[in-house]
Amino acid sequence: MLGAPTDHESFSGSTLGLKAGNLRIIPRSSTRARRLILRFLNADTLELVLPEGVRLKQAADFLVKHATWIREARARWAAGSEEHERGLPSRIHLHAIQETWQVQGTFAEGSKLRLAERPPGRLLELHGSIDRRHLWSALLQTWLKRKAKVVLVPWLERIASRTGFDYRRVTVRLQRSRWGSCSSRQHINLNARLLLVAPELVDYLLIHELCHTRELNHSRRFWRLVERHCPEYKNLDRKLNVASRELPDWSQFQIYR
Repeated sequence: MLGAPTDHESFSGSTLGLKAGNLRIIPRSSTRARRLILRFLNADTLELVLPEGVRLKQAADFLVKHATWIREARARWAAGSEEHERGLPSRIHLHAIQETWQVQGTFAEGSKLRLAERPPGRLLELHGSIDRRHLWSALLQTWLKRKAKVVLVPWLERIASRTGFDYRRVTVRLQRSRWGSCSSRQHINLNARLLLVAPELVDYLLIHELCHTRELNHSRRFWRLVERHCPEYKNLDRKLNVASRELPDWSQFQIYR
């Protein structure tokens, strides 16, 4: 039996048949873990979480089986790549509300995909099977949409109240190409990715869509209305167009419709 190692107990990758150079592997037993889990603490330290009853050979086989992933993930850490794990970022910047969330992935064979939010430290923990990590972007997008609803709906209400515009309904979704839209029924759709841009760009976009509740086109009359409430609209419109080309990969990766 592997027993219950302390946080300071470690063994080398070469001992387990890994050609990982000076990679330090720290085993940690857990009464809550149901599966073996890998987690990089930094480029040189890999934590191996062990459920109760796991034998040393099982742990060694698990590490050897995932040696390729370990080497690739370590290389990404060493390179300081912002985007790793096929769209899984190391941090998410919500510029609109000036929040930065750290993203941490843990891997366990056969486990269901799930995301846990740790608000005190602004940490997002993603758990799931190693062979399904390509779906993790979908989890982050779902989280972003949920977060955006909480933020953008009252934001729109405040601006509408301040500017005197009325609308009937607002929906927040992950739109593929538009930042927002407004229908003839005064139904406003907002892109959840607005949380990823600067707050002044969000203000402009919301004013833009509210102006469409009166002018459903981009006529001179419409732009005069926009300018009345947002004098710097031309500069902000250009910046918003640039921002649309600089969104992080994970926020644009299409898994489902």
